[in-house]
Amino acid sequence: MRKPALILGALVLAAAGTIGILLPRRAPRAPAHVARLPGIVRAENNVYLIENHSTGYLVWHALGIKGATLVHLDTHDDCRYVPPARLAELAELSAAGNYDEIYRRSDIAGNFRFEVRPDAFLYDLGNFIYPCIADGTVQTFYWVVPDKALSLKKRLALQQHFKRVLRLEPGTLFEVLASGGFTFTLRGATVYVLALDELPAVPPGALLDFDIDFFAFATALSEAHLRKKLLWPPEQVCETLRARVPRPAAVTVCASVWGGYLPLVFRFLPDACFAYFATGRYPPDARRQLDAVTTMRETLGPIPVPATPSDPVFKAAHEHLEGAIELMSGRDEAARERFAAAARREPVYAKGLLDAARTLQYMGRVRAARKMLDTFEELMGGETTESLFRRARLLLLEGRAQEAEPLCQRLVDWNPQPRYRLLRGGVLAEQGRYGEAVKLYADVLKKHSGNAVAHYNMGIARQELGQYEAALRHFRFAVTLHPEFAAAHENLGYLLLRLNQVEPAERHLRRAVEINPLKTSAWNNLGLAAARQGRPKDAGFCFEQALRRNPDLPRVHENLAASLRALGRTEEAARHEKEAARLRAALQELGAADAPRG
Repeated sequence: MRKPALILGALVLAAAGTIGILLPRRAPRAPAHVARLPGIVRAENNVYLIENHSTGYLVWHALGIKGATLVHLDTHDDCRYVPPARLAELAELSAAGNYDEIYRRSDIAGNFRFEVRPDAFLYDLGNFIYPCIADGTVQTFYWVVPDKALSLKKRLALQQHFKRVLRLEPGTLFEVLASGGFTFTLRGATVYVLALDELPAVPPGALLDFDIDFFAFATALSEAHLRKKLLWPPEQVCETLRARVPRPAAVTVCASVWGGYLPLVFRFLPDACFAYFATGRYPPDARRQLDAVTTMRETLGPIPVPATPSDPVFKAAHEHLEGAIELMSGRDEAARERFAAAARREPVYAKGLLDAARTLQYMGRVRAARKMLDTFEELMGGETTESLFRRARLLLLEGRAQEAEPLCQRLVDWNPQPRYRLLRGGVLAEQGRYGEAVKLYADVLKKHSGNAVAHYNMGIARQELGQYEAALRHFRFAVTLHPEFAAAHENLGYLLLRLNQVEPAERHLRRAVEINPLKTSAWNNLGLAAARQGRPKDAGFCFEQALRRNPDLPRVHENLAASLRALGRTEEAARHEKEAARLRAALQELGAADAPRG
């Protein structure tokens, strides 16, 4: 039986994109023609719970809203340029009330399920507000960011962001507000960007649009989820919004799980906020669920299973939490059953299986990860872009690049986005075709110079070509662009260790395990750095951490044995040497690699 492991990773702290289907849970009570719109999970008293934020466009247009004030709480602005041809096609479909077609060509589920190509989209969850400004649905737009306050540096960064994504004229003026936010004009509408405490009271009849990923990040446009307590208490935010947005024309509450922005462990929060705005009462089950999740995030380990919620709306979240606790305790099969049970209640919870596969991948437990993917695809009725992506990553982890290649090619053919092209580059690199990989990465960087993953992958390829200075430069670019990029810190540390720059190597390796404590290779390399500096006790601790996550690595058992011998603990060292020999023989019999790759 495995020892309890600290298994949070993507499961609790992060999120990966995924796919599913949307089904209403209970009969809605709202304007009938709006409540029946595709993409609505529940509706009551003109409050709408939606999984994909782009459904907000459908709600507002079906209600016939014009010239509205929109208060939009979100980590993301969701207001980015849409070409005139798309706006014209969208206006024609909207005028005809063809909301099914608009939904089909705006919901990301269609892309993930290989049903609608990205180039056929009218808009998506990242730009659905722009058409609403363009057609006069929204006249005043308040983007409320999760930051407690906007610093000068952040304000300037957001202004540059808008210049780029909205294609603003060079002379566009940004007026700084006394509160620290700023305002500007877009297509005749007034846009405000500010923190929650700076939001003024708006007149009755406004639109309130609340993306729950607002709670998951500390700052606007952030890439790193909050790691422990939430910055804003959900119930307090709901009360603040009720006071400052009185008698709204409509409230849309978005979960953002499909886009990968809201960690699934917080999926109960959209239900809680929906209930608050629909009934005026914040559910006690949501309070208890948040207490349990917060405790789990703070302890980074399994917790007692909380009491079963009385409201059936929260039972899927409870089953998902049970699965997370089982996985943290090293009971992979029990975890898989609980995640599947949650998904049968509500399809969105199938993402728990994808997150678990990613977590197990970090730990080098490939077979357990693959079983999670198998169950996910059974529940979804087939492959999705995300399950194919994860399968390809697992094949690469095993050194089976030839089998990964057709999966990567299928993804690139479907959607030539940087993420899939970079995975294709990983396949080339794994096959030793580093020159081709470098050309591919250079092409991605030409168009996306700020892509941290592209710099990271380029660093790997340059390292394998023996171009160490160039590799270091790209790894440093990656951690500068994305300070929470654990793999980039790890590989930068590993290369510095190879170059005998041990102290800076240890700093980056330590940062890697702080960000992602699941990665066995990072713990192993951190142990090597400590051993190199004559600290066998520290080294032994790191090797033990690696083995807690994956006890089937002969090389790590050998490293731990060496540290134990240096400490005079010869009997323990001998046990690990014996286990290393047993594991190595088993791997050789299977024809498997000596250890999972980093």
